[in-house]
Amino acid sequence: MNYKKQALFNSLGNVIYLASLWMLSIIITKTSGYNDAGIFSLAMTIGNVFFAFQMFGMRSYQVSDSSDEFGAEQYVKSRYLSCVFGIILCGLFLLFSKYTNKNKLIIMSFLLYKTLEAISDSYFGELQKKGKLVVLAKSMSFKGIFTFAIFTIFMLIKKDLLISMICIVVLASAITFFYDFNQYRKYVDNSKKYTYVQSICPLKKCFMLMVATIIPIVITAIPRLVLEAQYGTVELGYYGNISTPTVLITAVVPTILTPFMTLYGELIKNKEYKKLYTYFINSLIATTMFGLGMEIMFFVLGKKIMTLLFTASIVPYVKYMFSLIFVMIIYAFTMCCNSVLISLRRNNEVLIYTIVSLLACILFSFISVEKFGISGVIFTMGISYGLQFICQITNLYIKREK
Repeated sequence: MNYKKQALFNSLGNVIYLASLWMLSIIITKTSGYNDAGIFSLAMTIGNVFFAFQMFGMRSYQVSDSSDEFGAEQYVKSRYLSCVFGIILCGLFLLFSKYTNKNKLIIMSFLLYKTLEAISDSYFGELQKKGKLVVLAKSMSFKGIFTFAIFTIFMLIKKDLLISMICIVVLASAITFFYDFNQYRKYVDNSKKYTYVQSICPLKKCFMLMVATIIPIVITAIPRLVLEAQYGTVELGYYGNISTPTVLITAVVPTILTPFMTLYGELIKNKEYKKLYTYFINSLIATTMFGLGMEIMFFVLGKKIMTLLFTASIVPYVKYMFSLIFVMIIYAFTMCCNSVLISLRRNNEVLIYTIVSLLACILFSFISVEKFGISGVIFTMGISYGLQFICQITNLYIKREK
């Protein structure tokens, strides 16, 4: 299998898709203002927590399952189950929250959109094993381009965030079930059948990975929610707009790493640990270079780009982007470490280090965000991810296989 080619396909589709989501916030700001941009940022913040639950940390485990511990249908049906549970949990959260009914519907609409992404992801995991990530590239590209187009049209005509969100949910449903599912059935052998009870097994196996996957999202969410509670949705809207481009780092890195998880599994199976750690070090170097490239770009063109995309009122907030990019580089480092730890099946360590990170986040969030606003948000995430990375790299060095 050509892993570099698979990484290219994976990155291409995801970058187009993620860029389209960022551009939605631009359209919202241009057509409805920073209040609606803040509501959309809130929907993303809350929705992504439950989306992480739906994903269950399973993709990395699925694609590195070189011994076929679980069947294709088990992985897919387990994703169906986690998606249903995620929707129920989000519904219960919203039921007891103090958000307006319309904002609750916007948050749920965003989660439904991401739920369809989670379902497709289970198909892509099996297709990746067959070397067919070109399907992902096409699907995510189509979804990104048409999402942006449909959303923009309805925002310009209706200027209603909820209606526009419902429209892209319908679009995503069509792509998921008429393209992704058909491609999955075309290339993946499903002759061996499993019940939904049997499909709980992968969920049990990946439970700790699910917790470890949710915690980084929660670490991102807690300071944002405190910022919204203390400073309002407008301030959150500004922060959401400046932070979204920097999240490109943590979006691109896992899309590049995911295709190599299959390779990591094979290297560990063959006890080629020297090659494994070489790939790991290269991933850290590549992440650093990508992050530095973004730092330089925003140092030179940051104010011009952000003013062009949004309005001149965002200029005072551009200064935060440099420290945000640095924090996102550290976050991406933790992803690089987790890719190796998961391949080595050190799931307990992955969970412990993310809990350490979460505790640091809770400790600093309310103090620093309330006092320093956006600077406090960035500081809290930097401390949290920094501690996690130190723990991970120490483990990989001390317990390194020869």
